Amino acid sequence: MDRRYFFPPLALPFFLLLFLLPLFLLSILLLFAFLGMGRALGFSAFQTLCILYASLLGSVVNIPVKEFERPPKVVLREFSFFGIRYSIPTVHAQKTILAVNLGGAVVPVLVAFYILPDLPLCAFFIAFLAVVAISYAFSRVVEGVGVVVPAFIPPFFAALSSFVALLLCSFPVNFAVLPKLAFAAGVLGVLFGADILNLREVLKTGAPMVSIGGAGIFDGIFLTGVASVLLSLLFF
Repeated sequence: MDRRYFFPPLALPFFLLLFLLPLFLLSILLLFAFLGMGRALGFSAFQTLCILYASLLGSVVNIPVKEFERPPKVVLREFSFFGIRYSIPTVHAQKTILAVNLGGAVVPVLVAFYILPDLPLCAFFIAFLAVVAISYAFSRVVEGVGVVVPAFIPPFFAALSSFVALLLCSFPVNFAVLPKLAFAAGVLGVLFGADILNLREVLKTGAPMVSIGGAGIFDGIFLTGVASVLLSLLFF
């Protein structure tokens, strides 16, 4: 007796829906979270979307900043002539290009500098130095990957240190600037503590190109800024 347990005309659409619907809902959730972050930073929905698309499109653009010469590499090239093997050393010049990713570094840093005049400088420097210290302490240089930092440590300390800095430096405390303070301290603190302070070690790995923020919106600089704002909203 022929028993059919699968019906492709109906199963395939439901099968696709099963996987596509969660992705769609996740995209909507992330979009609302990003719009909420933009509103907390004082941007309109249109401005927030412009920042998002600038980061997405800019993630494929790496801007060369400087070229570093590395010690030349000697490679032995072997060939055989009438049964006799010869080894000829060949010298290959090596260079490392330092670049900055437009979407992963330039865009969030420009946003941070844009909102910086709205912040109390004393509170910003306290939060900034705290994030620099934490980012440098937890960052690791991995050959072939770059600088690796645990994802949620810098944003958590950016939000926490910003909250404490406001309590110490301003009276009465204006908690409305807390998201802006957390974003600026998080973005600039990770940029300096994780990337710039580890730059010499990264260059020693011998990679042909080192890109700050090279993972685009998935880089630690951009994600730290977004997560710092969202976490700071929990404090008030």
